[in-house]
Amino acid sequence: MQCYNCKHDFCWMCLGDWKTHGSEYYECSRYKENPMIAFESVHAQAREALKKYLHYYERVSMTLFENPFYIYLNINLF
Repeated sequence: MQCYNCKHDFCWMCLGDWKTHGSEYYECSRYKENPMIAFESVHAQAREALKKYLHYYERVSMTLFENPFYIYLNINLF
């Protein structure tokens, strides 16, 4: 995105500088998994799975539940 006032380019997901994103434009919205999790205990793997779920759930809930259009649809249709 670009700021209307100063024309600065930034990422709309993390609000970071767009130049630092490089070729991986949506890297900030991806979950970074632990490569050593396969060698951890079952409890650690379950904890990691929950972290991954929450990571994506927070992004979806921001889009669906905080957008005024979706709030309007939810109130008037359901």
